[in-house]
Amino acid sequence: MSRIELEGVWKRFGDVEVIKGVDIVVEQGEFAVFVGPSGCGKSTLLRLVAGLESISEGEFRLGGKRMNEVSPDRRGIAMVFQSYALYPHMTVADNIGFALSLKKVPKPEIRKRVMEVAAILRMEDLLSRKPAELSGGQRQRVAIGRAIVKRPQVILFDEPLSNLDAMLRVQMRAEIQRLHQEFGSTIIYVTHDQVEALTMAQKIVVLKDGIVSQVGAPMSLYREPANAFVAQFIGSPRMNLLPARIQTVGAGDCLARVGEQPISIPARAGFAGGDDIQIGIRPEHIRVGVDGESDLDLEVTLIERLGSETYLHLDAGFGAVVVRIEGDMHASVGDDIGILLAREHCHYFDGAGRSVAA
Repeated sequence: MSRIELEGVWKRFGDVEVIKGVDIVVEQGEFAVFVGPSGCGKSTLLRLVAGLESISEGEFRLGGKRMNEVSPDRRGIAMVFQSYALYPHMTVADNIGFALSLKKVPKPEIRKRVMEVAAILRMEDLLSRKPAELSGGQRQRVAIGRAIVKRPQVILFDEPLSNLDAMLRVQMRAEIQRLHQEFGSTIIYVTHDQVEALTMAQKIVVLKDGIVSQVGAPMSLYREPANAFVAQFIGSPRMNLLPARIQTVGAGDCLARVGEQPISIPARAGFAGGDDIQIGIRPEHIRVGVDGESDLDLEVTLIERLGSETYLHLDAGFGAVVVRIEGDMHASVGDDIGILLAREHCHYFDGAGRSVAA
């Protein structure tokens, strides 16, 4: 059994609290991604699971068994690091099989399992090479092979693709997903890249300052963020947040003001005149008004033409509002344009950044 449970987990380095009362469950065979900005505690949390750091308070269970005091080599967990950490004097085959050699596995069995892993990773023709003769993507595959050759219950990935270029990252994301489908191991994958999180995960854990901000399926977090932090962290380009103040509250609508411009929005529970809120809207849910129609009139400050789509950056006084448009658009920097917000896709956050329900 490889179900992972973290209950009330804290990690302190002296007086510094890095992980603060985290509760997480990763089901057996699940692909979970820990994501968050630098310094949020995601790598520290991974090291607690691996046993490379001790838990200050709380409990880690694997398959229902408490693991706090179990040494790393007895947890049945493999880890792939950001740095490949390959032995430069060894061949690819020897690097992959080294952990089995340490366990005194018979040489014929080591050769068999190395060949199996090489076939899975499509590396049969590289087994006699040294790490210096490999590309970055090939070295990362060797590091992954070294982990999976042990047939672990759990595989931990600590930002394994951050040293690769964009094309290789896309390729290796597909490789790791394919491996998960073939092996069915429980995987925890740490990254600061929310694109990796959205494309790879079955479950995303968003961390901020050592605290879990939200847990859920990728599209659930995208469509229903629990707070403004998650709303902006998940999705690229990130969600626009428009600071607004409620002016009046009616039976079904509110009149709010964004800067000096009035805007009508649906009423929400607890809204009252004078409340400061944030209106969240993703770039793809804004359109440019025609024939003078608009919710807000803003000035174009930057245009990014990407061929299949165009991004307009608009000056809203408090910062830029980004609009995504299919194809090209005839606009110039300095133009004043009107934009319309799709109300059915708007999110509303209170003064503390919490999502406000309808």
